Amino acid sequence: MLTFNLTVPVKRFLHGTAFSLVAACGSDNVQAPYVESSPTLMPSPDPGNPTESRNEAEQQLLEDIARQLDASTCNNVTEDCAQTIATFRAPPTDTTVSTHILVLDWGIHPVALTGYRNRVLATYELSTSLVAEEVFPSQSMASDLDTVFNLIAEHPYFVSISAYQTFREHPSRALFDQLTAQTPLYGHGYFITTFLMEYNPEAKFVLVDLGASDKHLITPEGSCAELLATDPIANSQALEIIEGAYTSYLATIQDLVAHHKIDYINASWGSSAIGIAEQISQVCGDAADRSVVDAIQKIDRDFIRALSQLSYTDQSSQPVSTILVQAGANRAGRDLEIDDADYLTDCDSHQLNRVRVQAVENDGIEPLIPEWGTQAVDAIKPASIAYYKNCTDLFVSLGIYQDSSLPPGYIYAIRDKGFYAYLHGFVTEDFFPGFLSSSFAPPVVISALNFYQQQTSEHLSLDELLARLAPNGPIIDPLLYDHFRVYSEGYRAD
Repeated sequence: MLTFNLTVPVKRFLHGTAFSLVAACGSDNVQAPYVESSPTLMPSPDPGNPTESRNEAEQQLLEDIARQLDASTCNNVTEDCAQTIATFRAPPTDTTVSTHILVLDWGIHPVALTGYRNRVLATYELSTSLVAEEVFPSQSMASDLDTVFNLIAEHPYFVSISAYQTFREHPSRALFDQLTAQTPLYGHGYFITTFLMEYNPEAKFVLVDLGASDKHLITPEGSCAELLATDPIANSQALEIIEGAYTSYLATIQDLVAHHKIDYINASWGSSAIGIAEQISQVCGDAADRSVVDAIQKIDRDFIRALSQLSYTDQSSQPVSTILVQAGANRAGRDLEIDDADYLTDCDSHQLNRVRVQAVENDGIEPLIPEWGTQAVDAIKPASIAYYKNCTDLFVSLGIYQDSSLPPGYIYAIRDKGFYAYLHGFVTEDFFPGFLSSSFAPPVVISALNFYQQQTSEHLSLDELLARLAPNGPIIDPLLYDHFRVYSEGYRAD
């Protein structure tokens, strides 16, 4: 965990111990009459000047939000703050032609309840049988916030979260901090999803909370005795159950891709022999034979191969391939080989419609990663990340680096041009959680690939997209060169 010190001048530093999102909050359930503003009607779009019309509509939205927050009786999070239960409701059938992104992760449903609620097509949870069950998450929040989020949802255009920073010092900020502290399990996928929503402004999302899917896939209930047995026949019985679980999981994702016409899948996980062996030991209390671990690796590899070949049928009855973007191998203490025996899935030599990505550290100065990428391994930092060069398609700088000149107790610095954290579709924090983890490289890559796809009416293959993103080598720094800036009307101009 990391602590962020945002008071140090010039640079942003990361302490090496623990981090906190917001200050604590708190109020009881005593309610006061709800004060509702009367939003002004949006101006009708002017077909002759769409940019001016859009700017006018955005200004009207900001004025309506200001009116609502100024009229709030609970800016200081007092006990008389009216509360409501916000519940996600799936929107009407989406008939627009837009990018659809499937996020498979943990702790992502709160995203659907706040400023991004109009961007979510559906929310699901995986059952113990690896079937996606549609759910409708809910959460208590101040009524004033719910009204603000509805104003944003009803707005006809995407508005960058940067526009809402005019309210950064507004007394209502305490309400947003309260919501952050009350939200259960801001999980691994929360910041991944909010990043994707900001950098893919016209995209719609399907959110699947993975729950205990790892456990149900590799160690199904009642399978431990057979997994740990020295009898190959008993082992095969457990492996048959595991293969059935993977088959169910694949069918679930395949149905989601076909139904929601998914263009990209964001997957923040991989597989390795050590990970599988550890899971069996933790759940079953003892180690399985290596032959069992290898058999599960092969099942997982075949699953990813199938996942990387999914497609849907578009409105013209043409097949469209879905691109899987996946966090690459980890925990290796040596150079990995193609088809490495310990990383069969992540190091698979088959040509798949997936991108395996790693996060690298870089200060943007030395060595300077060229604009269109490089093959020079010395640009990979820390050097241990180069262990994965045979099992990685893209190495992506996330704007963080180690700096020996930092004050005692600090380890990392963030480049001036760095990512924000996005909360509730309304609030930014001056750090990007998890940027030491390769889990946060997939949303950057999806955003960059989608950016290049949006530049043409022709559907590009994965190889064509990668050739535009990194024509000179797999080690890239899209942050430094703004390759993922998809909102061209001044978004993140700082």
